[in-house]
Order: sequence, then C-alpha cells, then structure tokens
Amino acid sequence: MEIFIYGKRTKALIDSCDDRKYSINHISSLIIFGEYFSDLKKKMSSSNHYKRDLTIMFSIQKKDGLGRIGTILTAHGKVSTPVLLPVINPNRQEIPPADMVKCGAEAFITNSYLLYRDIPNREKALKLGLHKLIDFDGPIMTDSGAFQLMEYGEVSITNSLITSFQEQIQSDIGVFLDIPTKQGDLQEVQNALKKTLVRADEHIQCRDPSSKILWAGPIQGGEFLDLVEQSSMEMAHKAFDIHPIGSVVPYLERYNFETVVKMILTAKKHLPLNRPIHLFGAGHPMFFAISVFLGIDMFDSAAYFLYARKNRYLTEFGTHYLDDLQYFPCSCEMCLSHKVKELQRLDHSTRTHLLAKHNLNVSFAELQRVKQAIIEGRLYELVMSRTMNHPSLARLIPHLFDTPTSNFIETFTPISSKRAKLITHPALKFHPQILRYKQRILNRFYPWSSKLILARDYRKIRSTKNFQVLKISPLFGVIPDELQGVYPLVQHERIPLHFTEQDIEFIEEFLSKYKEKFQAIELHSNLEINSNIIDQFKIMDKNKRTSKPSDEFKLNAIIDFQFGSGIHEVFDDMPVSVHRSPKTGILRNFTYLDKIVGTIRPSDFSIIPSKSFAEKLCKLIPAPKLRVVASDDSIPFVSRNKDLLARFVKNVDPEIKCGEEVFIVDDKGNFINSGRAHLSASEMIQFNHGIAVRVRR
Repeated sequence: MEIFIYGKRTKALIDSCDDRKYSINHISSLIIFGEYFSDLKKKMSSSNHYKRDLTIMFSIQKKDGLGRIGTILTAHGKVSTPVLLPVINPNRQEIPPADMVKCGAEAFITNSYLLYRDIPNREKALKLGLHKLIDFDGPIMTDSGAFQLMEYGEVSITNSLITSFQEQIQSDIGVFLDIPTKQGDLQEVQNALKKTLVRADEHIQCRDPSSKILWAGPIQGGEFLDLVEQSSMEMAHKAFDIHPIGSVVPYLERYNFETVVKMILTAKKHLPLNRPIHLFGAGHPMFFAISVFLGIDMFDSAAYFLYARKNRYLTEFGTHYLDDLQYFPCSCEMCLSHKVKELQRLDHSTRTHLLAKHNLNVSFAELQRVKQAIIEGRLYELVMSRTMNHPSLARLIPHLFDTPTSNFIETFTPISSKRAKLITHPALKFHPQILRYKQRILNRFYPWSSKLILARDYRKIRSTKNFQVLKISPLFGVIPDELQGVYPLVQHERIPLHFTEQDIEFIEEFLSKYKEKFQAIELHSNLEINSNIIDQFKIMDKNKRTSKPSDEFKLNAIIDFQFGSGIHEVFDDMPVSVHRSPKTGILRNFTYLDKIVGTIRPSDFSIIPSKSFAEKLCKLIPAPKLRVVASDDSIPFVSRNKDLLARFVKNVDPEIKCGEEVFIVDDKGNFINSGRAHLSASEMIQFNHGIAVRVRR
C-alpha cells in the first residue's frame, strides 16, 4: 500500500489489516511535507491517525476536548450525540416508546436475542420489521444476546444467525455475538477476547454487504488494560462503524469508576476518531458528564426502569430511595405533579411507571446539560462539579486532570471557548488550554524592550515605552502584558492559588530562556515568590512612569504568539496602522494602505487575516505549519469562499488544533484560501462527513 502525504511518497508494509483500515501503528517511517520521521508512531500515536473510512456516517458539530456534539446518520434518521438509548424489552414494553419520546428519547436499543426466542414476536418482526413491532419509526439499535451470555453463561443462538436476524428485521445499529466477561482471572479474559476477535471476523464474512445497518464492534478486556488496548487496536482494523466498550456494568455497580475511566481512556487512544464510542450498560446520569469528557458518544441502559421497580429515584448527583425523600429535588412533569407521600401510596405498577418517567427525564436533562457545557466550552467545569457528588467520583480527579490525560485531550481541544474558564479547584490548573498556553508562551514570547519588570498577575502595572511587564501567575506561569486579551488569560475566574514547585520550575525555565534578551530585569515590590533565578534581580524604582508603548509592539506580540516566533517580521515590508475601538478602547484591526488586512477578535485576541494577508503569512511560515491540503475537486469551491469539507482533505499539518486560523493549499503548496479549523488535524484526515475548515465569506 502506498501512502501520499503532501505530495511526498513513502511505502508502508501493512500487516494483518483488511482493505478498509490501516493503523499508524503499522507504519515504521513516513515522509511528511519533506520531513522524515523514523518513528512516526512515537510522534503521533495519540492522534489516532487512520485511513478515512468512506462508509461511516458520523460528523462533529461542536467540541470541547474529547467531548463532542455529533450526528450519526442511520437508515431511519439522525441521532444527535451524546445520546442515551433507553432499553426496550421487545416482548413486554413497560413504557410505550411514544411516552419516552416525550421525555426526550430519540433512539432506542432492544435485544434481538430475546426477540428471536419469542417465536410469535419473531415472526411479526420478520414480517413487519423491527420498527413496526416496537412502534417507533426512528433509529433502533439491537444487542445480540451477549449480556445474557455474560449473565447466564450460554445462549441458544449462533453468531451468524443473530447477524442475519438483525439484518432481516432491519435494525439500524447491530452487534455481533461477542464474549463479554463479568470478572475473571487474566487467562479467562484473554480467552474471551480471543474468541471475540474470531467472532468479529466470522461476523464480517457472513453479513450482507448491501445492508444499511451500522455495525458495532465491542471492545473487551475489562480491568486488564493491556487487553483493552489489544482489543481496541484489533477492532480498529476491522470494518465496524461504532465501538461499544463492554463489561463495564460490574464495575459501575460497585462504584469502581476508576477502572471504567482507565478502560475508556485506553480504548479512546487506540480507536479511530470517526467512529462513535458507546459505553454499554451505563445509564446513571451521575456518570454522563465524566464519560462524555473522556470521549463517550452513546449510552444505553434499563436503569430508568430497573431502579424504578425498586423505588429508586435517580438524580444527576446520585440515587435516593423513595422512602428517604420528603421533597422531589426536580422540576420535571412527574415531580411537579405529585407529592412524595402521594407517590408512596400508589400501587406498585403505577408508581414504577411514574418513577421510570422521572428517571428518564433527569437522564435526558443531564445530557442536555452536558451538550450546553460543550457549546460553552465548560465541560471541564461541569465534570469537576460532578466529581464532588460522591467519594468514588472524587477519587477520579487525579486521573481526569493529571498532566498525561490533559496532554492527550489538548490535541482535540479548541483554541478558545465561548465562555470564560471557571477555575474552582487546583486540579483545573491542568486544563488543556492552560497547558497549551504555557507551551506556546515558552516558545513564542516576543521580547521588544531592553528592560523587563516582573510583577504579580493581579497588579495593575502596565508596560511602557521604557520597560516591558511580565506578570507572574500561579495559574499561567507568566503573562506578558501585551497578551492580556489572549484566551484564557483574562477570560477566567479563579479561586486563590498558591505557587507549586511545578509552577516555580516553569517560571525559572522561561526566565532562563529569555533573560539574555534584556539588559536589565527588575522586580515589583509586591512580587513574593521563592525562586533562585528571581532572587538575582533587584527591586524596581516605584517612581517610574512614562507613556504607553505603541500598539505595534502589542500586535507583534499577538501575531508571534498565534503563528509562531518571528512571524512579526511579516510587517517589515508592510508598515501597518493599528486601530482601537472608539467605544471599548481595545484593539480592533490593522490596515495597510488604508485597507484592513487583519481583524483582532475581541473575545480571544486571535488575528483573523484577510485573504491577501493570509497568503502573505502562508509564504512566510514554513510548510507544513498550518497547512490543510485540499483535493483538486474542492479547489474551485474553496477559492470561492465555500467551506472545505472533511472528505476533500488530503493531508494536513499534524499540529493543527480546532479553532486555529489555517491556510488551505493545493498539492503543490499553492495558497487557495484561509479559514478557521473546525476539527483537529487527525479528525480532518479520518472524517468523511462534516466541515473541516470554515472559510470566511
């Protein structure tokens, strides 16, 4: 197989793969934009770079880290993710689908094995189809009986038969008969995984290629993370559309959330980005936000009804027994229409029905809350609040917010967010946008004065023509005064934070790198921080006052931070005039020869270049940086300011983040247009649906 990256060709031997998938893990070397990486796997293993699969009907509308709002296209309509699929018993519907739709359901899951065993309903399903049997014309997923296999040890059906049956009844999403495990020793789980992988291949061979079903390939391995990794990598190479993570229910039932989090992260790092990930059997709303935060797109559960039968009342904070309640902490229709004591006096069937409706309502409400958090860029904050609801969730904080996890999530995190960050816990210092800022300022700082003054981040001292001000922060490390508007330096509220040893090390690393750029470095008298390097500098003269520096210095600092160190040299042969808003006084745009060549977005101080200025930047910035290579078919449209769709992306700078200003080029590197990246680099390569770059009109 030959792989073409930006017009350069290399050959990779692809072993043990079918013709629909290959993994970057099988590529020993590759040429990218003329640069040779002898170990590409080491550089990009966390990016999940797989060949684009043209059959997967999944696109992303909005992202926050690994959390994403997306759309899955099925034969019976669209599914908006993240989504909860309530379980319907195909032979005995406790709550009609129409009632659950009123609660917020848009898709369901039922058990094809139970349906197959009930002969009368089996015949109806074969004659009328699954959707008429269930009385729902939207998307329906069918499980294969694997849960019954896990519970009872055997099922009276074969893998090929249940595959064919799901096709015949026209399921929208189907699952082959895998081998889940409750818990067991390593050898037992290894054997189950081996059988699952064999069954996956058997299933692919026997299924009807003309069927419109989206097929799910479950990930197994349980608490043995090396097996979860093996399962994910093997399944990634196979022709599946969705990947459920199985065998999690036993851990969730014991509140062993730590193991489930590790399973999700392990699978996420090795599965293709364009395939939705389903967390089998997870239906408690208290765990939704955390799961979506880690990249889960789909949930299913019968918990809404099973809990109701035992008089258990779900909330996003935990579970209550009805007898322990005096008030309903919810404003859904059921809770507003009934008093607690009134519900307690009802017969069991009626009470179960009403409790189940509440449990559904609170579950769908939590998913809506998660989606809104993604829109606002505040999923981290929501997750932090959810970890405070139970000690077992609080123990997840080191796993959710440590540096390795945040560094992995940073690859997929947008450059800026719609709302300000709310730093309510020291662990949120590891937010990917904060880690990204530190990495960039360490390499993209613009020193313009011969004198530097260090001050605390809350001081109002500002840069002047005589000296440059650098503010020392326990959250961001260092904040150049010129970059105050860059997201999230001012777009945040935080609790009081103290300098940690890591913070001091970062500040010292920064000052060690740049101290030779200044003839003198002085300290503001209110800067109290124990650092060997800072102790070398003297206290500043408090009487120093002079006029502000020119806005050109600020523009240079911003453009270097956004596009790379030294990019301010683009202005050497085009002296620009910088303009401020007459109402707010903040930077608005800059002009050359009385024409606007760049606008400064007030929400995050990102520079939005005009088409002509973007082309000039493209010539200055070396390839492959910030390049997205478009196919020849798309160039006429992109040149007329139409968005670049993911399926027309041929190659891309692997470092591009969602929200960055990027250059769209052809195979030869010729500039076509510019726009804002809607996806990260690896997502652009893998996705076949949706927008990759939003081109400005």
